[in-house]
Amino acid sequence: MSIGVRSLGKSGTCFHNWSKTYYCTPELYFEPKTTEEIKQILCYASEKGKKVKTVGCGHSFSDLACTTDFMISMARYNRELKIDKEKLQVTVQGGCLIKDLNEVILPENGMAFST
Repeated sequence: MSIGVRSLGKSGTCFHNWSKTYYCTPELYFEPKTTEEIKQILCYASEKGKKVKTVGCGHSFSDLACTTDFMISMARYNRELKIDKEKLQVTVQGGCLIKDLNEVILPENGMAFST
C-alpha cells in the first residue's frame, strides 16, 4: 500500500496563502478525489510518523496551514453527495466551493442560501 499511496503525493510543491504572505513546501502534497484515497494517505502518514494538514483555498491570514510534513488539498474532493429538496439540505464533500454551490448546484435544484 505504501508505494501506491506515496505515488499519489507530489514533492516540491510550494503552498502559499491567498495573500502570498506565508509559504511552505510540504514533504508530500496530496490532492485526493475519494474518501478511500484520504484514508490511505492518513494510514501512510501514521506509518511514517508524519503530521497531516488539510487545506482549502488558502484564505487564512496566518501560517496555520503550513507544514513540512504532509499536506492534503481538498480542491479535488468536491463532489455533491446528496440533495434533499424536501428538507432543503445539500451534502457535499469538503472541497466544494461556496461559489459552486451558489452558482450551480443550488440553482439547478431550485434552492438558494438563506439570508
